[in-house]
Amino acid sequence: MAFTPLSDLGRHFANQQANVQMRERLAILTAEVASGEAHDLPAQLGTRANQFAAHDYRLGMIASYSKAGGLMATQLAAAQSALENIDLQRSTISTQLIAISPQATQVELSAGAEAARNGFAQLISALNTQIGGVTLFAGTASDAPATASADVMLSAIETYIGGAITVSDVQNGIAEWFADIFPTDPTEGYQGNTQNMGRQIDKDLSVALDVRADDPVVMQLLQDLATAAIADRLGFSGVAQAQLLNKAGEGLITQASGLTEVRARVGLAEQTLAQSQTRLAAEKTSLGTARNDLAQVDTFEAATALQAVSDQLELHYTLTARLAALTLTNYLR
Repeated sequence: MAFTPLSDLGRHFANQQANVQMRERLAILTAEVASGEAHDLPAQLGTRANQFAAHDYRLGMIASYSKAGGLMATQLAAAQSALENIDLQRSTISTQLIAISPQATQVELSAGAEAARNGFAQLISALNTQIGGVTLFAGTASDAPATASADVMLSAIETYIGGAITVSDVQNGIAEWFADIFPTDPTEGYQGNTQNMGRQIDKDLSVALDVRADDPVVMQLLQDLATAAIADRLGFSGVAQAQLLNKAGEGLITQASGLTEVRARVGLAEQTLAQSQTRLAAEKTSLGTARNDLAQVDTFEAATALQAVSDQLELHYTLTARLAALTLTNYLR
C-alpha cells in the first residue's frame, strides 16, 4: 500500500491534534492522581453503579439530616436556656412574694407587685425568643411572636376582672381569662398554633420542641405572675393585696415541678438528637469509605501513566521545536 505523505499544513494540524489529546489525557491523569477517583466513573464502576448511586444518595440525605439536626440543636439549646431563665425568675419572685405579710406597707406591697410585673414581662420576652428569625415557643407559626406583649395582656386581664370585689373573684377571673381568652385570642394572648415545631433528623426519626407558650405549665406561671402583677391596681385593701401576692408566690413555688418536667422534655429531645447525630456521623464515615473504594483508581497505575504521558508530551514538544528549526540550508548540509 502506497504511503501518502502529509503536507506541511496537514502535519501541523496532526501535531496540534496530538498535542491537544496528550494535554487532555495529562489533565485527566493528574486529576485522578490528586483525587484518587476515576475520571470515567461508569467504566470504573461497571455493575457496581447502583451500589455507588445508593451510597451517594444516602450520603446526600445524611448531609441534609445533619444540617437540619444542627439547626434543631441550636433551637433546643436556646429553648432550654430560656426555660432556665424562666425558672430562675420563678424562684426569685416566689421567694419575694411569700415573704410579704398582711401588715406590709403599701410601698412593700407595690414593690412586690412591681417585681411580679417585671417577671411577667421577662417571661413574655423569653416566650418570644427568636433564633435566626424563628420563634421558639409559637409552634409551627414560628414567623411571628408567640404572644401579645406583657402590657397588652395585663391590661386585658384588668379589664376582664374589672368587677371583682374579693380575692377569690380575682383568682377565678384570671383563671377564666387564661383558660378561655389566652389560647384563643391572638390580639390579647397566644399568637402561635397548636402544632409543635420539629424537624426530621433521619429517615424515620423526627424531633420536636414540644413546649409552646400555651403549655399548661407555662400558662399557670403566667397566671400566678399576673395575679401578683395587678394586685396593687384593683383598689383592694392591704390585707387583700398581701393575700393575692402570697397566693401567687405559693403558686409559683408549686409550679417548680411542672417546669422541671417541661425542661426534661426538652432535654430528652436534645438527647435523642445528639444520639442521632452521632449515628449519622459514624454512618457518613462508613459510607464515605465504601463509596471511595468503589470509585478509587489504582494510584500507582495512574501515576505511572501520568509519567508516561508527561514524557510523551515533552518529547512531542522537543520534536516539534526541532522540526520548526529546520531550513533548506540545514537540510542540504
